[in-house]
Amino acid sequence: MNLGENIVREVKKDNCFDFLRYLFAYLLIVSHFCVLTGHTEGVFLAGDICVKAFFFMSGFLVTYSFIRREGDWRSYAVRRFVRIVPAYAFTVLCCIIAGCCVTLLSVSEYVTSPHTLKYAFCNLLMLNWLEPSLPGVFESNGMSAVNGSLWVMKFETLFYVCIPVLILIVGRIGKKTVLLPLLLLGMALHTWLPAQLRQSCSLFAGMFLLLFYDTFCKHKHVFFALSLTSEAIRYTTAMPLLLSVTSSLEPLCFSVVLLYVAYNASILNFFHRFENITYGLFLFHFPVIQILIHTGLADYSLPLCFAATVILTTLLAYMTRIMIEHPVINKFS
Repeated sequence: MNLGENIVREVKKDNCFDFLRYLFAYLLIVSHFCVLTGHTEGVFLAGDICVKAFFFMSGFLVTYSFIRREGDWRSYAVRRFVRIVPAYAFTVLCCIIAGCCVTLLSVSEYVTSPHTLKYAFCNLLMLNWLEPSLPGVFESNGMSAVNGSLWVMKFETLFYVCIPVLILIVGRIGKKTVLLPLLLLGMALHTWLPAQLRQSCSLFAGMFLLLFYDTFCKHKHVFFALSLTSEAIRYTTAMPLLLSVTSSLEPLCFSVVLLYVAYNASILNFFHRFENITYGLFLFHFPVIQILIHTGLADYSLPLCFAATVILTTLLAYMTRIMIEHPVINKFS
């Protein structure tokens, strides 16, 4: 699929995607902290908004990465594997080891439990929903799931597999012939889909906007205004018809707003200078919150518990980036 040198050059221009990654990573921490501690006054920072933002950025940037390498699927597969799997597997293993310290079972019972083995097997294969909990771990917490954020990984992985296939089809048939009917079908079915599938639609919205990036650039101010209006109506209207229409448009409109911000908030472009630890923030924040709740810190002082969550999660994310992600990525890049 040839986007043309001008589009490739435009997409590579300075943007604030790194700022958006950090923004939504820390907002996701706030959202899950509120939910897990039972303080739902933070519900306005709903986690689903953060997840949709990450899905959009993955759809846009990973598709671009594949196309920029002229469809070299072997290189693409290796880069996706080393970017995602080592840090992910390290997080799963850390959770299992940490479980030894907080389980209600004896260490021998915990280690030999079939549920521990099942947790390791299912989570390493990104099948988190099959075994989200470890035996005797976090049973006194409001939620026993060790790392409830990992459900997104199955959708990310499936999308990564789909990208080379879809780009091959688009290259042979044409992007309008393939993507526009898919867009219309997705809009028609959107309100009927389960919540997780609705969120994952933002992956394909990101791909769609990347492949039509030239059209977006020509009319970006109009698209932004229309998308922002649609999103505002969706959050404020009580009319069933308007709510249905704007909900169907939501994955695309939300993605348009983020894409517009990414290329029109130049004051935030400097974030690319910092080490990108946002993947680690995503991986570690949920179990860190659960452990701190288990210790009783949330009951003692909620602000102190939140501060500890942010500090510990950031440290773990940074250490994982330096000790796990960097060496593996550098070896295979």
